[in-house]
Amino acid sequence: MRNVLVAAAGAAMLLAAPISEAVAQSTDGLNRWVNINNVSQSRTVLTLYAVPSHVRAARISGRDLLPGVTIRPGQSYAVNFDDGQGTCYFDLRATSMNGDWVRRNVNVCGLSHWDLL
Repeated sequence: MRNVLVAAAGAAMLLAAPISEAVAQSTDGLNRWVNINNVSQSRTVLTLYAVPSHVRAARISGRDLLPGVTIRPGQSYAVNFDDGQGTCYFDLRATSMNGDWVRRNVNVCGLSHWDLL
């Protein structure tokens, strides 16, 4: 089962799109891929949103970074947060039927994973 999840996470890395609709990628060479790990016992991740921290949005919303994807307990999904602008700090919100997970001012250039409990 673990091999299936690892293979699925690898395939997800190839399929996950940058957060920006633009084709441009940042040229600073920093890695903005973050594994979203659902380590909760019963909550399924339904959506994921990111806003650059400097925007200071009261509500973190926008385009869902998991279009058509859910992350069930025990699963992971790789997301590329490269917005083409060199942004490293984002406010993140993941949603489930039972509430949200929120992290503000997250350095995605220095973070390899986000564990959702």
